Amino acid sequence: MCYRGGTEARREHGLKKTVVITGANGYLGKTLVKEITSTKKYNLFILSEDIMNCKEVGETLDSIDFDILIHAAALVPSRSPTPEELLRVNYLGTTNLAKHCTPDTHFIFISSDLVFPSEAGRIWKPDDNPFPPQSTYSMTKAIAEDHLIDKTEIEDVAVLRTSMLYGGEGERDNFFQFLGRRLSLGLETEVYTNLYSHPTHVEDLSRFIVSVMDNRRKGIIHACSDEYFNRDELARVVCKNRGYNEKLLLAVSADKPCETRLEPDEEFVSQIKFRLEQ
Repeated sequence: MCYRGGTEARREHGLKKTVVITGANGYLGKTLVKEITSTKKYNLFILSEDIMNCKEVGETLDSIDFDILIHAAALVPSRSPTPEELLRVNYLGTTNLAKHCTPDTHFIFISSDLVFPSEAGRIWKPDDNPFPPQSTYSMTKAIAEDHLIDKTEIEDVAVLRTSMLYGGEGERDNFFQFLGRRLSLGLETEVYTNLYSHPTHVEDLSRFIVSVMDNRRKGIIHACSDEYFNRDELARVVCKNRGYNEKLLLAVSADKPCETRLEPDEEFVSQIKFRLEQ
């Protein structure tokens, strides 16, 4: 691996830092690229190589004098991946990236509220132990977090746990879109009373990530809204805001409840512009 020694010099002389981002074509990645570009404060490099291709990733990263790496690429449960695929991408892909960072790289890892078990009534704090995870996806994100923080020489690692992203351009096929399609057609729709999330707008998260870069924050950060809804409550807010018929909602219980509530980061909450209840 080549040595990169330009970070301190750029800090001293106020020069633009170089940011590498993975997952730039993903839902968060597309919005984040626009946000970083609009600030005109950073040089942006999009890592297009497959993060599982150790040789290509290594050659590319070792040829770049970069200061910050934002790892937003991941496999998510909605794509129905196998446990092996989840482990390869979410954990091994992350460790592969870390191998090509220097100790002074600012590594920003996008993680999830789902690293925590479902436990009704509990509010999870950043320093709480996330084990045992509730699924294979949860496990791969949790062990990737652990690896970055405890098993690398990277000094400034920021782990951003977020929850139920929505909004922005090119919004992915999520709960909100599913709900809107059915209700706009006048179809009755089952909504769960025991699946909870902190709905977080993708533009709020993108702005916050830039703030994390600007201030070189590190540690585990709960980058999510302080709003907390189950799917039934969330659907009724959507009906109110968009004029759908609330009588089409059928409240039911999921076989496997998810009641994972986080203690949101105060700085993130102070920067929120989008709220579902407004």
